[in-house]
Amino acid sequence: MRGAPRSSMAAVVLLAESGGEARTNNLIAAKTLIEKHHARAIIGFRVWQEAVFVAQLGNKSKVPIVSLSNEAPPLASCRWPFLVSAARSIDSQMKVVAAIIQSWQWQKVNIIYEDFNPAVSGITLNIITAIQEVDAEINDLLPLSPFSPYPSISKKLESLKNGQCRVFIVHTSITFATKIFKEASKMGMMGKDFVWITTNDITSQIDSLNTSSIISMQGVLGVKTYFSTSKKRLKDFQSKFQVMFRLQYPDGQLPKPEASTLQAYDATWAVALAIEGNPYLRNSVVKMNGEQLLEEIMKSNFEGLTGAFNFTRQKLAPVHIFHIVNVVGKSYRDLGYWTRGLGFSERIHKPSNYNKSMSILGQVFWLGGHWLVPKGWSWRPTENRSTYREHI
Repeated sequence: MRGAPRSSMAAVVLLAESGGEARTNNLIAAKTLIEKHHARAIIGFRVWQEAVFVAQLGNKSKVPIVSLSNEAPPLASCRWPFLVSAARSIDSQMKVVAAIIQSWQWQKVNIIYEDFNPAVSGITLNIITAIQEVDAEINDLLPLSPFSPYPSISKKLESLKNGQCRVFIVHTSITFATKIFKEASKMGMMGKDFVWITTNDITSQIDSLNTSSIISMQGVLGVKTYFSTSKKRLKDFQSKFQVMFRLQYPDGQLPKPEASTLQAYDATWAVALAIEGNPYLRNSVVKMNGEQLLEEIMKSNFEGLTGAFNFTRQKLAPVHIFHIVNVVGKSYRDLGYWTRGLGFSERIHKPSNYNKSMSILGQVFWLGGHWLVPKGWSWRPTENRSTYREHI
């Protein structure tokens, strides 16, 4: 990480793997790094279930675990005092999804979510509440294990396909989402009358997908966090990022750094500054004091690439503005924005016209190449009883 002190960076470890077996690998790697290499802090984990996997180890070893997940379970700071959320809370994203559903008057929705640990549910109460607040009904909650083979995914999707509800919210990691959409495409669930909406962890990484994955997602609506790209420091970072990328991949297409990349940079910078700013922690001869490092991290106060970086109750300030996109062609097209307390708009800079309905954002390219708004349901003479009630 350029610009950070070498003494501090030697003490910081970034675990970048995500999803599937990587969760177990991360736990093993974290234990090795703490016990054998005396790592002072570990940064990573884009999904909060991954973070809590390692959080217990952080508590026991008194080593700060800096999570890059935008979500966290209730009372997380009490249960895992050494777990720090260094990504902005996106609890409001479900209000965006709910506003989209309300805009087109869809009455029922299915929610597909990733659930690899029975002891820690992958679905949070704010998702259910947001849907119910717009007078919509959750038809089905479908938990899927990231370790599920394709036949198992197909079997569970088949139960939803046989129902009347045609609106699906996918709340998983990007890796698992690609498996879901490929299976759904094979099963004829990505055509007329179907609606698929993805949340931030998927939408923010669409640019990283290969062609076959993008093709299976044509017509999908996506919600992702918004941050200003006009700041000089961010533009400088993007330029350096692309120079380094070109050196490593001379023939590759130049990408823009994703939001998760910027969050990881800010988090790493915060930990590096925390170590460098404390002479006792900076001195490698002095034994690491995990509680002291945690306290220094929590004092962070600087302008990061994604905005002001400071903590309240071990969390960064939440996101209030979201970007709405529509997957078309090799990537996606921008539809507009949603701002908490204001609604949808084509722009976020004043003056802007805000509306509670997404219809002001213009034409959406719906699944199956259609321009007409899907009904969101299909008549079926028989339908299996909703497993949502069983879940409750």
